[in-house]
Amino acid sequence: MFSSSLAAEQRISALQTAIKQQRERESFFSTLKIGPTNRHGFENRGEARQSTFERIEGFYNKRRRHSSIGSLSSVDFENQPN
Repeated sequence: MFSSSLAAEQRISALQTAIKQQRERESFFSTLKIGPTNRHGFENRGEARQSTFERIEGFYNKRRRHSSIGSLSSVDFENQPN
């Protein structure tokens, strides 16, 4: 009985993780769609790709502080000793 309860908890945890990841993806693409990249007419696919890359790098800058990790930048957070 204990093992089935543990397995059920693991399935619930995996489902919660999947739901969180889906929300993050939806938020990311929503932000990308409403940004200036989406309103711009591009001459070709390469130009669109470059603009999208610049938008992502600018918005998700590695030096931007994140409240979810103690107001550290992602670089600083990753460089912390364990």
